[in-house]
Amino acid sequence: MKLMTKNKTNQIMDLYYYTIFGLNISSELELNMLNLITKPASIDVTIVFGTTPKQLNEPLDRRVQYEAKEGEFLMWFTFSTVRFYVQQGKRITIETGGSEDWDFIKVFLLAPVTGALLHQRRVIPLHAGGVVVDNEVILLAGQSGAGKSTTTAAFKEQGYQLMADDIAVIHYNEEKIPIVEPGVPFVKLWKESFDVLEKEVPLTGRIRENIEKYFVPIKDLAPKALPIKRIYILEKSDSITEPIIKDLSSIETVHHLRMGTYRYYYLIGLKGEKEHFQLAFSLGSQNKVKHLTRPMKYPVDQLIAFILDDLKNND
Repeated sequence: MKLMTKNKTNQIMDLYYYTIFGLNISSELELNMLNLITKPASIDVTIVFGTTPKQLNEPLDRRVQYEAKEGEFLMWFTFSTVRFYVQQGKRITIETGGSEDWDFIKVFLLAPVTGALLHQRRVIPLHAGGVVVDNEVILLAGQSGAGKSTTTAAFKEQGYQLMADDIAVIHYNEEKIPIVEPGVPFVKLWKESFDVLEKEVPLTGRIRENIEKYFVPIKDLAPKALPIKRIYILEKSDSITEPIIKDLSSIETVHHLRMGTYRYYYLIGLKGEKEHFQLAFSLGSQNKVKHLTRPMKYPVDQLIAFILDDLKNND
């Protein structure tokens, strides 16, 4: 749903409403890759156009493209006039500096900038895909190239409902059960993934003009948060012919989830490392996380069957 309001300079602005990662969002920027909703009863995050600070006051971490301190995150680019300012996990200010590269703005808004906001909210934004199996969520994590998105998309092709792609948000619910929030209503696939899935590369939907990665819309994203059944840390190996699963200790789980957390290093400035450790350690102590090594060339349908068999035999 789109409404109209006035900003601080008394300009009339359109307002768009969305829900991602369990958060109700009000945005002055139309995000056409998300699904519009009617105005919700409460707003968790506002996205506005405005002026950002030139720098943060006494940041705890300063890098080439951002500064961070507890509750504040400022991002800029040497090759663009666009700047983002994230406050308290509740507000994102976009300063365009005259730029009209809306694809660039949207890609960075929904990736590193939203990642900073999620860290401010003290949840784990895990670099993972996720699907619903028997009303619980399995997450597929791992380093770049491990097959997260391809395997997630293959599950979707077999009729399993998508929970998340690229970023899966993990936190405790009120009953202290670890849950995953619904992500964004699309998957991002490299050109090579379409070959694995035996599907044609789309003519439109490139994330960026010079990158062969594509937005693929998903119509039936899971509508609500669900408990975690299992997190698989995927890895490829050229020294095996069949997949191998290893149980992980709590400390091993902390290490793998730290490595797999989206922009974990933001926490150096934003804080939240303690909360991250506690949640990751808890997932390990509940035997929620396993390491899955698979052959370099292994049919994705067989990998899915292997995962489903592991879930069945280890309830």
